[in-house]
Amino acid sequence: MRLGSAEQLREHLGGRLRPAYLVAGDEPLLVLEAVDQIRKAALASGCSERLVYDVAAGFDWADWRMQTRSYGLFASRRLLELRLANPRLTADGAEAVAAFVADPGDDLLLIQVPEWSKAAEGMPWVAAVERDGVVAIQRALRAEELPVWLRARARQLGLVLGEDAVLELVARVEGNLLAAQQRSEEHTSELQSLTTIS
Repeated sequence: MRLGSAEQLREHLGGRLRPAYLVAGDEPLLVLEAVDQIRKAALASGCSERLVYDVAAGFDWADWRMQTRSYGLFASRRLLELRLANPRLTADGAEAVAAFVADPGDDLLLIQVPEWSKAAEGMPWVAAVERDGVVAIQRALRAEELPVWLRARARQLGLVLGEDAVLELVARVEGNLLAAQQRSEEHTSELQSLTTIS
């Protein structure tokens, strides 16, 4: 399954979870927020243990496979996180991910990749995740999408932005959503402190 927006992911996570999730993209804030949503849903669904693996050159996939298949006597449902530097996996890595997705047991796999490309779309391990799990690519917002995003984010923070404020924010953050989020939080704090003083 492929989900194209944060709203679609949020709606999906309200139902039955899939065994694997791949979150990748060009926009760090959207990737982080999608990963956080999946973690919360995993916790709510009974994942009481979280194991994080940073995949770098020389990562031992055989050891990872053994760890993901080892269950204690009172084993709990686990959230297994793979943090990849890029979507290019070794043959062993691609095989290990595909094998896990085909037979996850009770565990849930969350794969996070900070970059994405058309070449990654055709990789067999990505196809395996898409077939049995969820692929959620978080694309950078287009220029015309940024004002809409800023208004929605402001509403989440309890703010209503006028047109001039939106244009000013668009100019100041230059498409950087992390900067936009930080500015919104700063303004919310300022407004709350003014409300407290008055």
